[in-house]
Amino acid sequence: MSSESAPLTQQPPSYQNEEPTPGGVRVITHSVPAWKVGVLGIFGSVANVLMSTFCQCIVLAQIASRLGNVYGGYKGVLVGVFVFATLGNVFRLYAQHDWNIIETHGRPVDTFREAEATRFNIAAIFSALVIVTFVAWLRSRVRDFFRIPGSAAEDCCCSLFCHCCTVAQMSTQVEVYTPGQCSVGPRDTLPAYYVAVPLQ
Repeated sequence: MSSESAPLTQQPPSYQNEEPTPGGVRVITHSVPAWKVGVLGIFGSVANVLMSTFCQCIVLAQIASRLGNVYGGYKGVLVGVFVFATLGNVFRLYAQHDWNIIETHGRPVDTFREAEATRFNIAAIFSALVIVTFVAWLRSRVRDFFRIPGSAAEDCCCSLFCHCCTVAQMSTQVEVYTPGQCSVGPRDTLPAYYVAVPLQ
């Protein structure tokens, strides 16, 4: 079985640690699950950073696949993100083309072209916001899966202000890549996450 298709072997995090104290009394502390890397601590893997920056549709599809085929699975997310990213870029090109025509012709301004360029800019912004919202939503799913504390506001801010870093952080958390390798296919789904609850 190749390392690409090997299921993720993961031990559930320990929520309870026993620490002996000098007096012989055992103290039980609870550790809180956390991200493997911070939003800005993702530069340990150059391949991950490059894929998260330039091939986001692939990385987001891999993350969705790892979480159990959420949001349409690998193919659904790959196609959806690619379509919205392509539409956003096409709308930006059309808007820029209209603004260039307006600038070369000078005054009086062609109001039809100006309105059309504005509509294309709004459509491009909408396409970008759909992807930003999806990344925030996916980050929320990753947080819930690993029981990482946080909020929807944090997910939205990370997705909006540090988009590529957020995608790289999620891909590191769910282990969509093997260090030193670059892969575009989906990996196996993460195993179920069980938490042992001590009996009283």
